Amino acid sequence: MSNSLQINTMSSPSISQVINVKLTQENYLLWSAQILPYLRSQGLVGFVDGSMPPPNQTITVESIWYPQDQLVLSLINSSVTEEVLSTVVGITTAREAWDMLERQFASTSRARAMQNHMELSTIQKKDMTIADYFRKVKRLGDTLAAIGKRVEDEELIAYMLQGLGLDYDPLVTSITTRTDVYTVSDVYAHMLSYEMRHLRNGTLEQFPFANNVNSMSNRGGTNGRRGGRGRQSNGGRGQTWHTRNNSGRQPSKAQSNSDKVCQICGKPNHDALQCWHRFDQAY
Repeated sequence: MSNSLQINTMSSPSISQVINVKLTQENYLLWSAQILPYLRSQGLVGFVDGSMPPPNQTITVESIWYPQDQLVLSLINSSVTEEVLSTVVGITTAREAWDMLERQFASTSRARAMQNHMELSTIQKKDMTIADYFRKVKRLGDTLAAIGKRVEDEELIAYMLQGLGLDYDPLVTSITTRTDVYTVSDVYAHMLSYEMRHLRNGTLEQFPFANNVNSMSNRGGTNGRRGGRGRQSNGGRGQTWHTRNNSGRQPSKAQSNSDKVCQICGKPNHDALQCWHRFDQAY
């Protein structure tokens, strides 16, 4: 066993080629998720999990165990930041260094993982583009997966749809009422296509302008459908879906049907709420 260990470690790639994220005070779970598979692949994980203890109570430089243990200790030390390295200064074995880092940072990293999950469950698109919004959702999901807290695709899609603005309600309804099984990539493609189509047709405002409208309208909230009376037609998150006010009365004569252009089909004399194609997924 000792000979095979020496051969593996001599032919193994540098730790810097395998571990891309160095240990900080906040990413212990992510760091350990990288370094443990590397140690297993080299037959060295026993030096940190206690399954390969020293042959006796006295560790000597001449023993076969000692150079292997020092190699693992060196790998650990080279994969942490300078700030963290001060935590293990003076420690002489890989197992002692590993235990020290675990006691120091594991609980903090678990709290960070919980925070990531909470952020994912409450994420909102707001004024982000669909591409930026998707990247943020995906990054949170990937971080949780890397530390062994993987979020299933169906749950990730639910979080992603939940955070969309009200102007995406027709798309959300279409996706959630279909019997087909969507992947995360499928949903992203639908959201991106929806955004491009409606920005092109002028039914979704450009985001910086929409923010200015929100701040000027002084409605006391970000929900465009629940805005006060007399609101702009492009209130909320840049949406132009509704032409009625909160009381449910028809618009004034200045906003007659002849002035309307449907946001879905592009034809005049009606709006999206009255369009025949409102829920027509094929259209």
